[in-house]
Amino acid sequence: MANQSETEQIDLRPEDIVEAFRLPLTVEKRQQVKAVPTKYKGRTVIRIGSWNMLSFTKQKAANPGIREVMCMTILENGISLLAAQELAEEGALEMIRDELNNPTTPNHKLWKGHRGKWECITSEVAGRMYRASECNGFLWDTSRNVELKDHGLLERKQRRKRGEKKDFARKPFIGYFKVYRFDFVLLSVHLKATGLENEDIERLQGEIDTIPNIFEAIKDSMPGEDDIMVVGDFNLTPTDKSFDDFREAGFVNAIEDGTHTNISPTRLDGSMTYDNLWIKQSGRADRQEYTGRSGVCRANQTHQWIPSNSSKSVPGVPSDHCMVWAEFFYGKDYDKSKGDDLSLKESKRFKMGDSGDEDES
Repeated sequence: MANQSETEQIDLRPEDIVEAFRLPLTVEKRQQVKAVPTKYKGRTVIRIGSWNMLSFTKQKAANPGIREVMCMTILENGISLLAAQELAEEGALEMIRDELNNPTTPNHKLWKGHRGKWECITSEVAGRMYRASECNGFLWDTSRNVELKDHGLLERKQRRKRGEKKDFARKPFIGYFKVYRFDFVLLSVHLKATGLENEDIERLQGEIDTIPNIFEAIKDSMPGEDDIMVVGDFNLTPTDKSFDDFREAGFVNAIEDGTHTNISPTRLDGSMTYDNLWIKQSGRADRQEYTGRSGVCRANQTHQWIPSNSSKSVPGVPSDHCMVWAEFFYGKDYDKSKGDDLSLKESKRFKMGDSGDEDES
C-alpha cells in the first residue's frame, strides 16, 4: 500500500462520513481502468461472475468501503450477471443493487463507465453457515438485456427418509436467464467445506456426485437446453478427480488450477483455487458461446474503511473470496430449446421450491 502522502486523495464532506465507522476524511482514489469492450472478435459478449460474499449481512453491506469495493469490482470488470453465495440476510444484496443504481460512495460517484440498471433476487434459506442461515442470490444488469425467466432452490421431488442426509448442505440456487437470443441455466452452488483435517471430504464428494443428476433433471424439464453453467464455491481444486463426471458430461472449468481465488489482507495473492465456473461446451468449436476468456478479480480489493482482523494498520477486504468471471457470446443461441416456452419446475427427478425438509447445520 502506498504512503498516504504519495497517494492521490479524494476530499470528503462531513456529511459523507459515516460516524459509526469513524471514517477518515480522505479516501484513496482507485486506479483508472480501461472500459471492458462489449464485443470480442466482432461479436457481442456478456461477462458472468460468481462471488462468495462471506456471511453477507445488511450490517456488513452498510459499510461504505465494502459497498464501494464490491460495486467498483463489478463495474470495472464489466460484469452483467452475478451469482452471489453466502448471503446471510435478506435485503443485503439489495443494498449492493441500490448502490449500483444510486452511487453514494466517493470512488463510485466518480465512475465514468457504464453504470447499468440493476435488479436482484435473494433465494429462500438454502442451508446453514456457522451460526446463521445462508441464502443465495443473483444480481443482473437489465440495460444489457439480461432477463431472469425463472428461478428457485433445487431439491428432491420426494421427501428424504428419516435419517437420510440431504443431497446438499446448502441447496443450489438455479436461474433460467435470457440475454437477447442466448438463454441458459445458471446453477449457483456453495459446496460443503472439507473441514480442518478433511473430515468432511466424503460429504463434499457426495454433493459433487449429485450434480450430474441435476444435469439430467434439467434435460427432463428443459428439452434441448444445452447451455448450462455451474458456478460458485466448490471447496476443491478443479483438477480433483471428483470433477471427472463434470468433464465426462462436457463441462470445462473457466478458472485453472493454480489461479488462486481466495484472498486475505495479509496474503493478497491467495493460496487456493476453490471458486470456479463450470461451463457446458458444445462439441463444435464454431457453436460455442463461451469465448474462452475468464478471470479472477484480485486488484483493488482492500479499502481503508474495511476493518481487518489482522491489524488496525492493514486495510481489510470485503470477502475471503475474489469474484471470478467468464465471458460469453450472446448474439446467437445454438441449442434446440424453445426459450420462453421452457420451465424449470417440471423436472421428474428434482423440483423447484420448498419440499418441507428442515435445514440442518
